[in-house]
Amino acid sequence: MPHQDNIWRPSFLSPIGSFTVGDSVMKNDMTAAVVARKLLISKDNILLSKWSDKLVVKDSLALNVQSIPTHLGKSKVLEELELSVNIFDGSIPIQIVGYQNLTLIDLSGNQLSGIVLDGIGDLAKLEVLILLANRLSDRIPQSISSITSLWRFAANSNNFSGSIPGGIAKHLKNLDLSYNNLSGLIPSHLLSLSNLQTLDLSNNRLEGQIPPVLSPSLVMLRLGNNLLDGVILLTRKTAKLTWHTGQNLTNMNLQGNKLSGSIPASIASMDSLMELQLGENQLSGDIPRMPMSLQIALNLSSNHF
Repeated sequence: MPHQDNIWRPSFLSPIGSFTVGDSVMKNDMTAAVVARKLLISKDNILLSKWSDKLVVKDSLALNVQSIPTHLGKSKVLEELELSVNIFDGSIPIQIVGYQNLTLIDLSGNQLSGIVLDGIGDLAKLEVLILLANRLSDRIPQSISSITSLWRFAANSNNFSGSIPGGIAKHLKNLDLSYNNLSGLIPSHLLSLSNLQTLDLSNNRLEGQIPPVLSPSLVMLRLGNNLLDGVILLTRKTAKLTWHTGQNLTNMNLQGNKLSGSIPASIASMDSLMELQLGENQLSGDIPRMPMSLQIALNLSSNHF
């Protein structure tokens, strides 16, 4: 293959002999997406493959083998690891940490179990980490909070337990930990982080009161189906004005908790709010005027109005 073309044509050993992915060719620094389901061999947890060109900048593999291979190309150049929606089982191999240039890891929709090792925090260039829809358990590693480049972390629909690590979202824009077994209090500063835009902690066992300060950057807040109690009292960072901080919120779901008291009248000033879910709580009192922006859903069912 002429080097001047900067073309990567990956070849694999397969049950039917040597297999070259001729339909997945990208040039220069573009991502080469290789889909070779059921044609790849994993031996001793190593993917049997060879490179036909040394100039490889980004790789993105979609595989169909039983366990995550620990050798996936050249560790110094691999930037994107896409292994979603397969039948991988077992644990996440610590060898992944050796791929220090990774910016994206997507292991969603598999049957992975066990813990997420603290070493994941050593991936200093990681921007997106998606672990949703597996069987991962134990605590969410504190080391994730040390990845300054990480802006999206999705670990929903697993079996994680324990408390939410403090500082986990200090660099994140999007955090989804819904549908786990997390318990304890919501970290006091979690909702007030200026970088956070979407937060989903629904369907856990979180308790205590909702932290009273919301960041103006929040667009979506989902805390439904937990054990949260107390009154709804959300204030802006700079002034004690109930609910005024949520000027950019479009979706708020606090349904299925133990919230009591009344709905603050100042909710009417949340001009961007399109969906409000407050059903299945213990709210009472007069129902205030709602924002004119509501158009998706308003749910106040199963309260004490």
